[in-house]
Amino acid sequence: MPDKASGHIEGILDAHAVYCGLPSVRFLCTSADVLSRLVWVSAGVPRDALSLFAQAMAKGSITNSKKVSVTNVNLAASEMVSQKMRDLESDVTQSETENSLSTLLELLKDFCIKQKRKNAFLLEIKNDDPGYQNVLKLVDLRLVHVISEGITVGEAGRKYLALILDYGFYTGVRAAQSVDLFNRQTQRVTYKELRKLPIFQNGQD
Repeated sequence: MPDKASGHIEGILDAHAVYCGLPSVRFLCTSADVLSRLVWVSAGVPRDALSLFAQAMAKGSITNSKKVSVTNVNLAASEMVSQKMRDLESDVTQSETENSLSTLLELLKDFCIKQKRKNAFLLEIKNDDPGYQNVLKLVDLRLVHVISEGITVGEAGRKYLALILDYGFYTGVRAAQSVDLFNRQTQRVTYKELRKLPIFQNGQD
């Protein structure tokens, strides 16, 4: 629900802005699109949004800009994913598990960016499937984000998660210019739109 996430995150940033003597966080943005992009690339997670905005401000200051742009947010997202990858290495203690997660992540990136050229996808919910559980571990590490917890596609009884690959993997990358960004305007999405997303099999039947 981008609208609710946006209101919550903007409220937190506004509180910081007012504390610093500014009228609102929008005073620091080049356009309204900055906050929309911030909410979407942070997957609505306040901690990530605050960190991304701080990094975006730093990016802007390098070019002597007094306001944050969408480009600054995109660059910050690209750098944050590097930190998340380091978290993957430190949080996963067993090398075999780490290798399987890394391999899965590369498969997801290849599927989304190179094969389907979309940054969102569907995955059938199979709680007893190791591959499915590994995707959930990537969600926990904030490398993949849930955008819908369960929709039906095709035959009844088969539920799917709708997921989106972290923006940091393709934002700012030249090859990603051809990627069709799901919900580019960060509006409330419909089940009809979600059902059109490609299905990632990951060795499932």
